[in-house]
Amino acid sequence: ARGAQTLGKSFNFNKLTAMLFTKIRTGVVLDADQFVNRGIDRMFQRAEEETTAEYPYPIMPAHWMSRDPESSDMAGYPPSYSWRFVSDRAPKQTLRWGHAHPTWTFHALPWLANWTSFALAPERTRPPAWLVQQGHLEDEDLLNIGFWADGAAKQWCKFDIPSPKDFDEYLKQISPSVHLFPDSKYYPRGIALMFFSAHDAKKPAESYTTLLDLWDGAKPLRPIVYDGRWFESGEALR
Repeated sequence: ARGAQTLGKSFNFNKLTAMLFTKIRTGVVLDADQFVNRGIDRMFQRAEEETTAEYPYPIMPAHWMSRDPESSDMAGYPPSYSWRFVSDRAPKQTLRWGHAHPTWTFHALPWLANWTSFALAPERTRPPAWLVQQGHLEDEDLLNIGFWADGAAKQWCKFDIPSPKDFDEYLKQISPSVHLFPDSKYYPRGIALMFFSAHDAKKPAESYTTLLDLWDGAKPLRPIVYDGRWFESGEALR
C-alpha cells in the first residue's frame, strides 16, 4: 500500500492501512514510543472475545482525557483540547475519547476499510457531508467519530499507561488516594489502568531503567488499578 503521505494525508493514517494489509486475524496496535510489560498478550484473547461478527468494530483504550466539552475534566484545558464538530448534523459524542492504540480482529476490517477510505480517498467514496466539512483529520479523530456515528459502545481499560514514570506506582503497588482521570459524563470514578504498556517512552535511558525493574520482578504484580484498589485480572475487577 502507498504511504498516506503520498496522498497528502497525515503519516498517522499509515497505522490504519497497516491494520488493513497485515493479513492477520487478531491484532493490537502500539506506537513506536511504547514499551510492553508482561500481560500484553492477554489483549489478543480479549480482542477475539469482543470484536466479533456481531460487534465488528476495533476497540480503543480510554484516553486520559474525555475531550468532551460538556465534561468536567476539560474545564482546565484550552478550548482546542475538546473535540467540536463543525456541522450540526454530525453525530453526538457517545463514548469518552479513545486513544489510537486499537485492538481488532478480521471482523472489523470492512468497517475499518470504509472509514479509512473516507479519509484517504474522499473523492471516490462519498463520505458524509458533515465529515467533509470537518476538514483535517488524524487517525485518532477518524476512529473516534466513526465509533460515535455507528453506535460502537466498547472501550478498553487504559492498557497504554501515559508515561513510563507511572510504572513506579505499579512496581510498588501503591493504591491511589484519588480517582484516576475522572470525568463527569462517562467515568465519574475514573478509569481503570492496566499496566501492560507505557506510552510516551521517548527517553531510552528512562525506559531501560524501568524495564530493568520490571524484568527483575521476583513475583507477579497485580496489573490493574481502579478506584483505589489493585486487581489481579479483569474478572477480579468485575
